[in-house]
Amino acid sequence: MLGVNLLQEKLSSPLFLLLCALAVLLPLLAALAARPAFRGKSPPLTAGNLPFIGSFGFFSARWDFMRSAAAGSSSGNFAFHLGKHPVVGLSGEAGRRTFFESSQLNLGAGYAVLFDSGPELEQDSADEKISKGFDAWFSRNIKSILRKERLMSALPTIMADTRSRLLQLGPTGVTDPFDSIYKLVFLLTIRLVACREIAESPAQLDKSLSLLQAIEASSTPASVIAPWAPVPAKITRFLSGAKLYMMFKELVDARHATGTREEDAMQELIDGGASTTNIMKFVLGAVFAAQLNSGINIATQLCHLGANKEWHAKSLEEVRAVAAQHAPDASAPLLEQLQHIPPDLWEHGFPLLDQSLRETIRMQLLGSSFRRNTSGKDVVIRHADGTPEVIPPGAFVAYNIADVHYNPRIFNSPTTWDPSRYDDDRAEDKKAPHSFVGWGSGAHPCLGVRMAKIEHNIMVAHFLAMFDWELCAIDGSLMDTMPLPDLNSWTATKPKTPTRLRYTMKEEVLRMKA
Repeated sequence: MLGVNLLQEKLSSPLFLLLCALAVLLPLLAALAARPAFRGKSPPLTAGNLPFIGSFGFFSARWDFMRSAAAGSSSGNFAFHLGKHPVVGLSGEAGRRTFFESSQLNLGAGYAVLFDSGPELEQDSADEKISKGFDAWFSRNIKSILRKERLMSALPTIMADTRSRLLQLGPTGVTDPFDSIYKLVFLLTIRLVACREIAESPAQLDKSLSLLQAIEASSTPASVIAPWAPVPAKITRFLSGAKLYMMFKELVDARHATGTREEDAMQELIDGGASTTNIMKFVLGAVFAAQLNSGINIATQLCHLGANKEWHAKSLEEVRAVAAQHAPDASAPLLEQLQHIPPDLWEHGFPLLDQSLRETIRMQLLGSSFRRNTSGKDVVIRHADGTPEVIPPGAFVAYNIADVHYNPRIFNSPTTWDPSRYDDDRAEDKKAPHSFVGWGSGAHPCLGVRMAKIEHNIMVAHFLAMFDWELCAIDGSLMDTMPLPDLNSWTATKPKTPTRLRYTMKEEVLRMKA
């Protein structure tokens, strides 16, 4: 009996329990910390590549980290880890050409793991979240849904939505474009890539946008470094994604049950035999990608135009000129004349608006783009001098957009908003390969560029036709320039310094309302 008591005492001692815990945890931690080593001709490993975590600077100050790592490498390329994931960082022209031109680097496989901002729809392993099969299916369907004739047929509804929402601003006031314009972009995007039911329900529209914003705000390093960890942000993302999923699922099920048909993207997917799961993944992925960029870009462009009288005047004159060419009554209010602009011109008919949008995107497209080497063999980095460097099989690839968009050797005074840099006699975006990558580039062009341009031209043209406005601070004081974005941000973001548009509705529009 005494022996049993002694044994129980030993087994319950703190030291014994600690040893047991270590016996279980240490092998587990060792397995979690295990990661592929960079060998052979891979770029040099950066300093501060910590065990288990990797290079935390990629999350805490992304551009600073990548710029410093590139400066410390003779080739400008470097290697590091994010958790267990091996990553090659590319910079300079050779890195840029490899990143955008190599068909061996898979875009979907890169974003599935390293882009921690999208809705989480399934609990698959990280490497299988986006399969090659789904990638191809998504690309095929987004091209079909955003085909020219479909977008052109949606123009009257898009224009009516824009006009109605902007009229709600009232005759005079101050608006936060990263709220009012951002929400309008969301409405138009839902119209074009999702479904009528949400677009025409203010409650559903607000709820879906709120859930998407909750997902965006839940981005944390932990989801990349330790995707298995049940951190609060991951739980928030999962729950928000699940609520969005259920919202769309109920709509799909209702159409199946009642036989109701609509002329929208979701109906096209249903008619194509897509599963409910794939419909949800498509709609949420398309809405998220479009809103994350266009919502910020259009609001930011209106801010720049509010601070730049020259480009404001030039843009208004262009819209007046295009509208007058096609309106039956050139003396009618500009807002009325816009209704007669031929559909094709809303994509390509406003070169000055396009220049100011390109310049806004150049400055606003932040963070890193990703790829993954899924070829099963080394991908050679294309150095002009033949420097032997490769991206090993299975490695991820990161390229920070500021490396080219804020490069003073390509763009003169890159921190200055200057749409004239795209004039034919300057053409700064043609100085080097892939100088402007705002619409994708090389082997991976942007699939939504037509929709983005149409949304942009319609919204900016209507804002020009309906309002005079100036950029101001939150206290109402005028601002002569838009604050620079934080280059260390992960993606396009709202400005840290709050900005507003102080507007007055034009007299001719007020008379139309009356």
